[in-house]
Amino acid sequence: MKVNQEQIAALYAFTRKHYVEFYDLQTELVDHLANAIEAQWEKNPEIPFEEALQIEFKKFGIFGFTEIVEQRQNALHKRYLKIIWQQFKSFFKLPKIIGSVGSVYLLYLVFRNYEKLTFVLWLLLLLHMVASFVYMIVQKQKQFKQKEDRKFIFKELIYTFGINSLVMQVPVQLFVFFDNSAEGVASLVGAFTMATLIVCYLLYTYITFFVIPKNAEKYLNEVYPEYKFMQQA
Repeated sequence: MKVNQEQIAALYAFTRKHYVEFYDLQTELVDHLANAIEAQWEKNPEIPFEEALQIEFKKFGIFGFTEIVEQRQNALHKRYLKIIWQQFKSFFKLPKIIGSVGSVYLLYLVFRNYEKLTFVLWLLLLLHMVASFVYMIVQKQKQFKQKEDRKFIFKELIYTFGINSLVMQVPVQLFVFFDNSAEGVASLVGAFTMATLIVCYLLYTYITFFVIPKNAEKYLNEVYPEYKFMQQA
């Protein structure tokens, strides 16, 4: 016996009922449950569909699908961070390294020689942090208004920028460092360190806000080879 289309639809509804909101994970679970139910039917064709489903669901333990969802989210988050790292490294290879190193050197000169400009730079960094926060909120609202019928874990990561608090944490830590070691920032090592950290932070926000979302379709098709068909099905 094989699971029919009506029963497949019931399995999708079952996963949604048990708090699996992402279509890609729903599909994996439905495939697993359908195969397991068919395996039961091979041994005992008389088992009702609902009973066979409950038998399989109990195997997931008292937390149901929660652990599976967390494992999948963690795995895809690691993949997302790997993409960030790959893009980040590209800014330290020719020809991009010229701009990266040049930016570090320019900031280094400012910290070392121009106290008034240093204040302006910190003010601009503060404005960048606020603008980044507002941008994240706006993008999240846009995504919410779209109300897509099918949500994908990796797509959510891309358009919520990894749900990463680094965008807010790094500037705050830099401000604290600057406030506690104003003289240190003017030193050779302090100026170079701060310049490097600021450039790295700006590259991180540029990659997560623009580079990765711009190439979203490419990454989604790599993670989900069947992505186009899953959207159309």
